[in-house]
Formats: sequence, C-alpha cells, structure tokens
Amino acid sequence: MDFGHYAWVIPAILIVSALSFHQMDRITPSRDEFDSLIFANGISFNPHSPAQTVHTILTYAPDHTPGYFLILNIWGRITSFDVAIARLLTIFAGLITLAISYRLGNDFVGAPAGLIAVIIVASNAFFNHYYAHIRMYPMSTLASGIILWIYLRIMYQCRQTRSGDYLALFAAVFLLCNLHFFNSVFLAVLGVFHLLFAPKNRRWTLVSFTVIVAVLLFIPYPLAAADGLISTVEVKKPDAIGVARAIRAWQDAVTNREPLLLVIAIGGLAAGAFSRKVMIRPWLLLPFIFVLCLALLSHYTTFIADFTMRYHLANWLPCVLFFTTGFYGLYRFHKYLLVFVILWMLAGHHMQTHGSWWSRLNLRSLTYSQPPTQIISRLAQRADPLPTVLFSTDDFFYESFLTSPGFNKLLAQLGHTPAEYFFGRHGIQTGIITDSNRAADQFAITSPSIWVVVHADNLSAERLAYFDSYMHELNYENCQRTSIGGQTTIIKYYWQRLGCLAPIVQQRFRGNLINYDFIGGGLNANQSALLINDRWTGRTDQPLDDYLLSYQLISAEGKNVSQLDLPLVHEHELRQFSLNMAEVPPGRYQLMTILYHSKTGEKQAWLNNSEQFPDMLPLTEIVLD
Repeated sequence: MDFGHYAWVIPAILIVSALSFHQMDRITPSRDEFDSLIFANGISFNPHSPAQTVHTILTYAPDHTPGYFLILNIWGRITSFDVAIARLLTIFAGLITLAISYRLGNDFVGAPAGLIAVIIVASNAFFNHYYAHIRMYPMSTLASGIILWIYLRIMYQCRQTRSGDYLALFAAVFLLCNLHFFNSVFLAVLGVFHLLFAPKNRRWTLVSFTVIVAVLLFIPYPLAAADGLISTVEVKKPDAIGVARAIRAWQDAVTNREPLLLVIAIGGLAAGAFSRKVMIRPWLLLPFIFVLCLALLSHYTTFIADFTMRYHLANWLPCVLFFTTGFYGLYRFHKYLLVFVILWMLAGHHMQTHGSWWSRLNLRSLTYSQPPTQIISRLAQRADPLPTVLFSTDDFFYESFLTSPGFNKLLAQLGHTPAEYFFGRHGIQTGIITDSNRAADQFAITSPSIWVVVHADNLSAERLAYFDSYMHELNYENCQRTSIGGQTTIIKYYWQRLGCLAPIVQQRFRGNLINYDFIGGGLNANQSALLINDRWTGRTDQPLDDYLLSYQLISAEGKNVSQLDLPLVHEHELRQFSLNMAEVPPGRYQLMTILYHSKTGEKQAWLNNSEQFPDMLPLTEIVLD
C-alpha cells in the first residue's frame, strides 16, 4: 500500500475543511477578533483604504504590524466584513498550511512522511483553535512554512535554482515580517541555523542577501511605530513566566499536551538512524534552536506567558518536521508502526475536549459559552420589523464585550462598542435584561418586536414564565422560540395587536401638517386597555413641538368616554400605546383622532375627510363586551 501517494492527503484536507467550516460561524467573536474587524474595517464602520488601515494600526495598535489587517481589509472590500466571511480567510490559510506540511514531509523526509505531517498538523488542538479565528496566526504559520520549504529547496536539493525561488523567498519573508513582530523570532532561528549549519556556497550568499533585503524593506515600519511600540513593551506583563514553564507551555501547544508523543518521535528518530533507514539532517536542529530562543526571551523579557504561545506559531512547522521524521523512522523500521500516528489524533481530541484551555487562551475561552453575536445580528437585520434585542445574561464578560470598548483604544476614543458594530449601525436597539432590570420598559412604545436572547443555562421553565409574564404586562405576546446553536435560544415577542405578523398599514391619512398611518387598534386579552398601533411623519418644515395627537373613544351617543393625548414624538417609528378601558361600560365605540395645538387649542383638518367634523378622523370601531 503506497502511503506516499498524494491521494491519501485529500480525505484529510476534506475532513479538516468540513470541521473548520462548522466552526466558522458557531461562536461569537472574541475581543481580539473584534479588534481585527475594527482595524481592517475603518473608523466609521465603513471599509477604508489600505493606507488608512496602516495609519490606524500605527495610531491605535503600534505593537502590531499591518500585514494581516491590510489583507483582511482587501478581502473584506472584495467579499464582505461579515464574521463568517472574515474567518474564511484564516481557514483558507490553515488549509494551505496542510498542503505545505505535506510538501515539507514528502520532499525532505520521505514519501509517506507527507501524510504523517498532515495528520500531525490536522490533529493539533492549539492550531485548530485559530483556524476559525479572525487573527493573523494561521497566516503566520503558513508564511513560515513557505519560507522553510523554499529555503530547504534552495539549500539542500540538488537542482538548479532560478530567480523565481529567491523572489518567492523574498515575498514570503517580507509577508512574515508584516504579520506580527514576534515572527522575527522565526527569522532569528533560521538565521542562526543559516550561519552555523548551512553549507557555505553561492546559494548561501544569495539566500542571505534576499532575506536581508526583505527585512530592510520592513524596517521603516517599526521605526515609524517606535514610540508607541516602546511604551507598550515597557508595560510589565504580570503573567510573565520563567524558562521552565515557558518551555512546558510550548511543549503543551505543539504536542497536544502529551509528552509521550515527543518521546515516541525521539525514539523513532533514534531507531531510524540506528538502522540507517533515516538520515539525520541538519534542519532537525531548528526546534532546539527555537527552544533556546524561547528560554532567552522568557528569562530576559516579560513577553512570554502561558496564553501568548499563539505568538510563536510561526515556529511550529520546524517542530512538525522533527516529529514527522521521528514517526517516519518508526514506519521505516516496520510499516505497521505507522499506526502510532493515530496517537496524535487521540491526543488532539483529548486536549480539545478536556484540556485546560483557560491558561492557554485566557478570557478568549469564554467565547465558546456566549451567544453567537454575529448570527443574532444577521437574523435581526433580516427581520421585519427590525426587533429590539435584549440579552438575558449573567455573564459579566459578555455584557462587558457588548457594551464597552474594552482594550481597543480606537473604540474607546470614538465611543463605539461591539453592540453598535453588530446592531446599532443597522438601526437595531439592544439592551441587557435581568430579573431586576426591566429593560423592555423603555422600548415598549416603539418596538413592535422584542427578541430576548437566553443561554441554555438560564432557560428554565421559571425563567420563561417570568419573561412571558413581564412582556405580557407590556402588551407583547410570545410568538416563537428559535434555537440558533451555541446553546442559545431567541424568544421572539410581538405586539399583541400584530398577531405575530409584520405590521400592515390599514389606513393612510393626510393632514396639512402630517401624514398619519393607522396600523391597528383593539382590546387586550382582559379588555382593560385599548391597544393602538400607528406611525406619523411630518409634511412641512414647521415645528410640531406644540402639537398633540388626541385619541378619543366616542360612544354611540357622541360622548367621549376615554381619551389619551400624545405629543408628536418618535417620527417615522411604529408606536404602540393604550387607552385605559377599566371604567368604560360595554357597548360600541368609535376610535377617533384629532391633531390640535396644545396652547391655542386650534384643530387641524384632515384632507379628504368626509365626516361631519373634518378635524375628527375615524380610525376603527371598538366593541366592548
């Protein structure tokens, strides 16, 4: 059986693709992801130019490089800045990383080693987390993998090099520099290897020249960001860790927190070398050079913490090449020993489901238990009418994520919040509702539909009864419960008079000062209130602050039995309000409306009104049993 054939890799890539696409829209964006959207999408929540993107990063995030945000800006302008589409960019980078891993194993270890490398990469829980993450880490891994592959092709394959090889190396190095400052560690590791262990020949000189030119072209950016970068670096991180813990954190990240896999890889490498079936090549030293650099960084700086291992994913593929060589040694010793590679998948699944992710991801791990904000936003934008969205959450971090700029200096300066980004700019109001916070009160008069977003942990029968009772007080009815994944349910409430349907204008009237749309009117369930739905818009530039709309319930004898006078506010908006019917006797009544000046009492006639009194507009008949 030929395990070296590329056909074996296709199912692996398809499986990873399916799992990644499943994650693409499942969880709410973390604060870091939201920062990426803001930096790439522009200050005014509109796409802006690449030059503006660079300026935004220099001003508000000088500890970052602009490369990923520029790519995301261009990607968003071509496609969309929707969360799922933005995540598709990093998924694409992750899938290409699988292809690069295959080429690294196949070209520099042996034919079946390409499949081994793909399985190791596809099974890594730490890397898989960032597949569906709007950040630069999968792209950094991809760029470093391309650099490593091109470098080894140039330096160690007996073939004639072409100018295209050096041009590709130049482009990959320049891209890697622009994706994150910490990617320079990978270049430093490769540089040490190049100086000490690579063969010194004409290719060595050309590679050195290519990389130096690419780095020099990048240097102007850190010089421009120097002031902000220095001030950021000088802030001591309280989570900084020592050398031993840093190495352990990296080992956990690259081996799925299973040291046995490292032991098996070393054992396979030793067995293969002893039996002369595996060659010990110089590039196998790359992981050890990186571990030395990591130890120096953790000892002399405060950059290294348990949850900053993502900064070093650019150094992961040299480790993959080392592990691949070890398991390839087992395969060469006996083909059936290839089954040991399954241990990577088992370890990856165990870490994904049972690992201590809090220490690896810090607060980012909370996104897995929070409502998928982007899905709720998308559904709300398609609803008619636009709902008010109230989040029922006891999660302080999610409430903070929605309602505060957090650590994003750009948002803090502009006063923007994630709630504005996902909802406010689309005309959707939001709030937080709890047992003690009657958040729906302020929206009841102008929101035909209110959605209450509840997490599964809070979705008890008592909680549902509380929401239904509370919303019933405000004359809403429970029309639908929708599960949207992520253990999140949306309870959709509509004005009782709408009957769970979109509002339809029953009658449209014109006056000298306003246009008036009557949506409907009718009694509530216990006939204690007459509910009225309407909307008005001004027809002139004349101020309307002193005018009132008077709603009067007129009996068959022409007597006014109930009245409500409202100022002309909430122009263009649908409104629901009520007349008190508690003391109105049974009978047939006509609901009328009058527009008059509050100070002079002057009434405004309605155009084309054929009633006896042109200033009294009949709306609907009400029958009280």
